[in-house]
Amino acid sequence: MTIQFKAGDLVKLKISHQHMTIKGFATQPSSQGTILIKDRFECVWYDGMKQQKAVFHKDALEWLAPYHDTLHFANYE
Repeated sequence: MTIQFKAGDLVKLKISHQHMTIKGFATQPSSQGTILIKDRFECVWYDGMKQQKAVFHKDALEWLAPYHDTLHFANYE
């Protein structure tokens, strides 16, 4: 099964457990506009009151709640 995140998914970094939200596919500018960067996602999170964002490879991320089950989010970690 191929992991495919989508905008709004709650994820965490495998190495630091930083909780984040998937903003969407990572992009880069080109002469034809913007192009998607395969297997990379732009993520956002808050560091105190400041919003942070960065791009991560899909293998560095995992879903925060199992099976996208946000109803049981409080019982999982």
